[in-house]
Amino acid sequence: MDYTIRFSHNWNNKLNTKVFTTIRKWNRNKEEYYRSAIGEIFKVDLGGHQLPLVKLVNVDIIEYAHIPVTVLAQDVGYTSREKADQIFARFGIANFDRVIILLFERVK
Repeated sequence: MDYTIRFSHNWNNKLNTKVFTTIRKWNRNKEEYYRSAIGEIFKVDLGGHQLPLVKLVNVDIIEYAHIPVTVLAQDVGYTSREKADQIFARFGIANFDRVIILLFERVK
Protein backbone atom coordinates (compact mmCIF):
# COMPACT_ATOMS: atom_id res chain seq x y z
CA MET A 1 0.00 0.00 0.00
CA ASP A 2 1.14 3.55 -0.71
CA TYR A 3 0.94 5.75 2.41
CA THR A 4 0.94 9.56 2.40
CA ILE A 5 0.56 12.04 5.26
CA ARG A 6 -0.53 15.53 4.17
CA PHE A 7 0.19 18.89 5.77
CA SER A 8 -0.98 22.37 4.81
CA HIS A 9 1.56 24.09 7.08
CA ASN A 10 4.91 23.17 8.61
CA TRP A 11 4.09 24.19 12.19
CA ASN A 12 7.20 24.80 14.30
CA ASN A 13 9.27 23.59 11.31
CA LYS A 14 8.67 20.14 12.75
CA LEU A 15 8.75 18.46 9.35
CA ASN A 16 12.45 19.33 9.13
CA THR A 17 13.32 17.39 12.28
CA LYS A 18 14.33 13.75 12.76
CA VAL A 19 11.14 12.91 14.68
CA PHE A 20 7.86 14.80 14.85
CA THR A 21 4.26 14.44 15.94
CA THR A 22 1.08 15.37 14.22
CA ILE A 23 -2.25 15.66 15.98
CA ARG A 24 -5.34 14.70 14.00
CA LYS A 25 -9.04 14.65 14.83
CA TRP A 26 -10.06 11.12 15.81
CA ASN A 27 -12.51 8.79 14.18
CA ARG A 28 -12.61 5.00 14.28
CA ASN A 29 -11.57 4.58 10.63
CA LYS A 30 -8.53 6.84 11.06
CA GLU A 31 -7.51 5.02 14.21
CA GLU A 32 -7.72 1.62 12.49
CA TYR A 33 -5.87 2.93 9.41
CA TYR A 34 -2.98 4.40 11.37
CA ARG A 35 -2.68 1.53 13.85
CA SER A 36 -2.44 -0.91 10.92
CA ALA A 37 0.28 1.28 9.39
CA ILE A 38 2.68 1.37 12.36
CA GLY A 39 6.15 0.60 10.97
CA GLU A 40 5.17 1.61 7.43
CA ILE A 41 6.90 4.25 5.32
CA PHE A 42 4.92 7.39 4.46
CA LYS A 43 5.42 10.05 1.83
CA VAL A 44 5.11 13.54 3.31
CA ASP A 45 3.14 16.05 1.25
CA LEU A 46 3.44 19.69 2.30
CA GLY A 47 1.03 21.66 0.15
CA GLY A 48 1.89 19.64 -2.96
CA HIS A 49 5.64 19.45 -2.26
CA GLN A 50 7.22 16.11 -1.36
CA LEU A 51 9.45 16.01 1.70
CA PRO A 52 11.74 13.16 2.86
CA LEU A 53 10.11 9.84 3.69
CA VAL A 54 9.10 9.03 7.27
CA LYS A 55 8.17 5.91 9.22
CA LEU A 56 5.11 5.80 11.48
CA VAL A 57 6.47 4.83 14.90
CA ASN A 58 3.54 5.21 17.30
CA VAL A 59 -0.16 6.02 17.52
CA ASP A 60 -1.83 7.38 20.67
CA ILE A 61 -5.48 8.23 21.23
CA ILE A 62 -6.20 10.89 23.87
CA GLU A 63 -8.65 13.66 24.68
CA TYR A 64 -7.28 16.93 23.37
CA ALA A 65 -7.56 18.53 26.85
CA HIS A 66 -5.15 15.92 28.25
CA ILE A 67 -2.32 16.62 25.81
CA PRO A 68 0.54 18.15 27.83
CA VAL A 69 1.50 21.68 26.83
CA THR A 70 5.01 20.36 26.11
CA VAL A 71 3.64 18.12 23.36
CA LEU A 72 1.49 20.94 21.96
CA ALA A 73 4.50 23.26 21.96
CA GLN A 74 6.61 20.78 20.00
CA ASP A 75 3.76 20.20 17.57
CA VAL A 76 2.71 23.79 16.77
CA GLY A 77 5.47 25.95 18.24
CA TYR A 78 3.49 27.78 20.93
CA THR A 79 4.07 27.32 24.65
CA SER A 80 0.73 28.96 25.38
CA ARG A 81 -2.14 26.45 25.57
CA GLU A 82 -4.50 29.27 24.56
CA LYS A 83 -2.62 29.85 21.28
CA ALA A 84 -2.42 26.11 20.59
CA ASP A 85 -6.16 25.81 21.32
CA GLN A 86 -6.84 28.54 18.75
CA ILE A 87 -4.88 26.63 16.10
CA PHE A 88 -6.58 23.32 16.79
CA ALA A 89 -10.00 25.02 16.87
CA ARG A 90 -9.38 25.88 13.18
CA PHE A 91 -9.22 22.13 12.55
CA GLY A 92 -12.46 21.51 14.46
CA ILE A 93 -10.74 20.15 17.57
CA ALA A 94 -12.01 21.21 21.01
CA ASN A 95 -11.03 20.28 24.58
CA PHE A 96 -13.00 17.07 24.99
CA ASP A 97 -12.58 15.77 21.45
CA ARG A 98 -10.55 12.63 21.01
CA VAL A 99 -7.45 13.05 18.88
CA ILE A 100 -4.85 10.82 17.33
CA ILE A 101 -1.23 11.68 18.03
CA LEU A 102 1.05 10.19 15.39
CA LEU A 103 4.80 9.93 15.92
CA PHE A 104 6.94 9.82 12.79
CA GLU A 105 10.67 9.31 12.31
CA ARG A 106 12.55 10.39 9.21
CA VAL A 107 13.87 7.52 7.12
CA LYS A 108 17.60 7.64 6.44
